[in-house]
Amino acid sequence: MSRVERELDLARRDVTSSAVLVLDLDHFKRVNDEHGHLAGDEVLRAVGAAVTAEIRDRDVAGRFGGEEFLVFLGGLRGRPPSCVAAARDAAERIRRRVRALEVQVSGDSGSQPLRGLSVSIGVSWCSPGAAALPDLLARADEALYVAKRAGRNRVEVHEGEAEHRSPTSPG
Repeated sequence: MSRVERELDLARRDVTSSAVLVLDLDHFKRVNDEHGHLAGDEVLRAVGAAVTAEIRDRDVAGRFGGEEFLVFLGGLRGRPPSCVAAARDAAERIRRRVRALEVQVSGDSGSQPLRGLSVSIGVSWCSPGAAALPDLLARADEALYVAKRAGRNRVEVHEGEAEHRSPTSPG
């Protein structure tokens, strides 16, 4: 999170837009229940590699807890809708790559491929210098739950721009 804060500060200084993606593996409990926690760990590593392969070197990605991942996209050029489209495109690339994964997991009958993984992704964005990280996270999380309720394996972008709140602002 500290690296994301630093990148958000850099985006403010550079007067560029930013976006946050919150990813949640769909039905991950089923992977652990059916294949075991070691297989679950393999899946998490494979998803982490898939996420990293679809973002730029300057972007930040990491596990956000359980089966959730966070991606920060800084330095997005242009104003909405172009920066929003860039964030959505990155999220869609990640979603498609996760869907195409084939993870070799060990089971009772030896190694077997695990296919059909999916991820739901919530996206939030802000114009240059406009938002604090907690606002971006909250909005991306709201969009994630819209994606989950809409059937999973999809990307949803929060409708509005995250708003700036000074440390003394309420809420």
